[in-house]
Amino acid sequence: MSKVIITTDFSKISRHSLNYACYLLAGRDVAVELLHIYSMPVSYAADGIAMSAIGNSIEVAEDNIEQELKYARTSHPGIPITGRVVTGNFVETLQEEANAIQPSFIVLGTAGFTDINFGEDDPLNALRSLSVPVLFIPFGSEIRPIHHVAYACDYAGVGAHTPVRDIAGWVQLMQARLEVVHSDAGDRGADDKQTKGEEWLRGQLEPLQPDFYWEKAPDVLAGITRFISDHDIDCVAMVPKKYGMWERLFRQSRTKALARLNKIPVIAFNPKG
Repeated sequence: MSKVIITTDFSKISRHSLNYACYLLAGRDVAVELLHIYSMPVSYAADGIAMSAIGNSIEVAEDNIEQELKYARTSHPGIPITGRVVTGNFVETLQEEANAIQPSFIVLGTAGFTDINFGEDDPLNALRSLSVPVLFIPFGSEIRPIHHVAYACDYAGVGAHTPVRDIAGWVQLMQARLEVVHSDAGDRGADDKQTKGEEWLRGQLEPLQPDFYWEKAPDVLAGITRFISDHDIDCVAMVPKKYGMWERLFRQSRTKALARLNKIPVIAFNPKG
């Protein structure tokens, strides 16, 4: 039985992510680990009062995880669900848990990829650094099956590092149809690197028989958003790379871009190599 990690901070956003993810996993041979990561406040001094306050906070978190487990098991009785509280830096601890559990993917169910404060952690680091796929579920998104997945990419940036097998595995797990989309201000065929990248990707994804699209738009986000709306997309797949299209997209929109992509889940895959 494979496993999925769902992070929680016990917020309404976390609860929505939990319900959405469990809806997608219903009927599949998958167990869920509900995980709360308690990050020690850096401003706390190592004295008795501070350590006592931290201890109390962890006790509260453990009580909350038990309540969340009761809710999850009652609401989703067909899925084996366990839960734990761990302490540490959010992204580093999540990677340690991923190494130990080897989940199929992680649901980032904390307050969100919308406005969560990770302290010194940049939320984009979770996209780039975790070794397993990360699923983001915008708060307020409609809980529904994933029938159509759009892999949004830069054709000029695909290659041996592109996690084709992982993307195909997600599409097959969801029993969905795959579409591939590139958004650009230029014309298709004007850039030789883009043309070669698209041809390479067509060969790699041929077993899934996806359709390939070019959205001509002056803004990457606008082009992808339009594509999602026009093609009734249920989930966006992406491979965030430093200094690439997604890096610019996130920096320009202060990490809120994905929440505006028609409020649908986004799954991020780590580049290979």
